[in-house]
Amino acid sequence: MVTDDYKGDFNEIKNNLNKLIESINLLVSDANTLAQAGIDGKLDTRADVSKHGVYPRATSLRWLLMTTRVTSMRLRTT
Repeated sequence: MVTDDYKGDFNEIKNNLNKLIESINLLVSDANTLAQAGIDGKLDTRADVSKHGVYPRATSLRWLLMTTRVTSMRLRTT
């Protein structure tokens, strides 16, 4: 995170950069959580898409892909 004080356009750039960093950190955190849940066999684990502010569509598509894969895996094991 950028913590220095800026004025004008530079402050706006700093704020936007901090939002981007926060969003990417959340995406990485959720991806790690889901990966670990998959390793642990907890295939119903999902992340809260509403937390992803600027990336809800990308997040939703990622979870749709994961759901499709989980369903496919379940069909093969039954």
